[in-house]
Amino acid sequence: MSSDGSKCIFINASVTATFDVYYSTDYGVTFAKKGNSIAVGTNVPYIAMSDDGNTVIGTNANSAFAYVTTNFSDASPTWESKTITGAFPCRMVVANSTCSIIYTTAQNGIFKTTNIGTTWSRLLTGNWFGIAMSKDASTIVGGQYPSGSVYISRNSGVSFSQVTSPVPTNLPWAALAVSNNGKIISVSSYLSSPIYISYTSGVSWIAYTPPDITNYQIDNSIAIQNNLFIAPYNLKSNMTGGVGAVFMSSY
Repeated sequence: MSSDGSKCIFINASVTATFDVYYSTDYGVTFAKKGNSIAVGTNVPYIAMSDDGNTVIGTNANSAFAYVTTNFSDASPTWESKTITGAFPCRMVVANSTCSIIYTTAQNGIFKTTNIGTTWSRLLTGNWFGIAMSKDASTIVGGQYPSGSVYISRNSGVSFSQVTSPVPTNLPWAALAVSNNGKIISVSSYLSSPIYISYTSGVSWIAYTPPDITNYQIDNSIAIQNNLFIAPYNLKSNMTGGVGAVFMSSY
């Protein structure tokens, strides 16, 4: 999603279906399918985009590859495979406003590229899932998996510190979000009811319980955009049936 929310990407990807990308330039009111040039079976569930909509990068959940295009605004973008050296398998991916700084999580660390995936460096070791970043790349938040803590960097990834009480340190963290300016941060685990929110760049936190969270759980998607906080969550009793809801709140 672009910084102002006007450009959005939606992916339909699985190990058996085609890699289909849908693109909106009107704040998600309408979506158009982009040309597909990645083979059937390419599992790219996570994607990031530059503000101008030209550069897009997606990570392959089954391998150490990223797929990059720098002409996404064309009718049929050209995709290039990039090896994320040392990472396996890849998980979530985030980028700054120009895609000049990109992070991805994996089972063995958090990796960073500053040249659109040509070379990568590992910043942290361990098993990680969720990651989020401010659009200026100054604030990065990462979540450990399957049990662990949330870590935050306020100096563009130079160093990370552990987030503690009231945020638990023994849960899987997949749903993370950071506002464009890095001031507002939210983290959530599907094994815990509250959403933990910071309005102080992660210095202090509050626990907020969304409506009807007893029957639903936030999975691995969350967003802070403009003045809205958006979190889709699934029905606990039917996680494989596609039953869910969207929680939305202003801040």
